[in-house]
Amino acid sequence: MNHPAPFWTPPDRLQWKRAPGSLPDGCRYAILEGDPKLPGFFSARFRLPAGTRLAPHWHPREERATILSGRLRLGLGLEIDEKTMTALGPQSFLLVPARQPHYAIFDEETEIQLNGEGPWEVIYA
Repeated sequence: MNHPAPFWTPPDRLQWKRAPGSLPDGCRYAILEGDPKLPGFFSARFRLPAGTRLAPHWHPREERATILSGRLRLGLGLEIDEKTMTALGPQSFLLVPARQPHYAIFDEETEIQLNGEGPWEVIYA
């Protein structure tokens, strides 16, 4: 992505909206750059309430996420198995390859930043 000039967005200037319909009610997001619905690079932040559960799903493109605050548990596969999940807290990074089924449980309100190539899609298994 080529920008004509530097830009920045302080946290108090983010415009939080209801997250796309593929995510549960209560989830919110703010676009930092690009558009996750279109081809090309994007950066977005997501806030997921405590107790949010994302059923097994996959993405057509790699998913890169940094946990900014909170905690989530991540599992791989088509069936939820809480005994094998990995806990990730602030400053953790994850990269899930394209088409890799995975699921997540958010134990507390969690904010993550996604950086990737659009269009960003969630395909539930």
